[in-house]
Amino acid sequence: MAEVQPIHTIEDYDRALARLWEVFDAAAGTPEADECDALADLVAAYDDRHYPIPEPSPADIIQGWLDALGLTEDDLIPSIGSQESLAEMLTGQKEITPEMAAALQHFGVAMTDLPPSGTIFPTAIPVPPNIEQRVITETKRMREEEKV
Repeated sequence: MAEVQPIHTIEDYDRALARLWEVFDAAAGTPEADECDALADLVAAYDDRHYPIPEPSPADIIQGWLDALGLTEDDLIPSIGSQESLAEMLTGQKEITPEMAAALQHFGVAMTDLPPSGTIFPTAIPVPPNIEQRVITETKRMREEEKV
């Protein structure tokens, strides 16, 4: 087992990463496995410090779900209420209300997917059944495309 050194520079980082790959598949309980764990922690800390990835906003998460389902923002309007409310929610100008949260659940966006911005208690509200069917149809279509 090589002596694990702190990572201060990009050169240190490159060396640590190269060594990490060398010991990555080490058997559990071996000195190399311990070295792998220590290097992984050091590399992760360096990454977090020098290349932070910001938490996605609720709007980013919702947009990701829409993209994945092949839906557009317009598909949310009947459930959210209005174009204005949707725009305010997606730009962060308006908090997600319990009613909006419940509507988003029909699209597969669980409140646990969204970063906390206060306590939200989803309640059931009517959602047009054609929206749910469109999500199901689109999901099936995407799965079929993946098989091809």
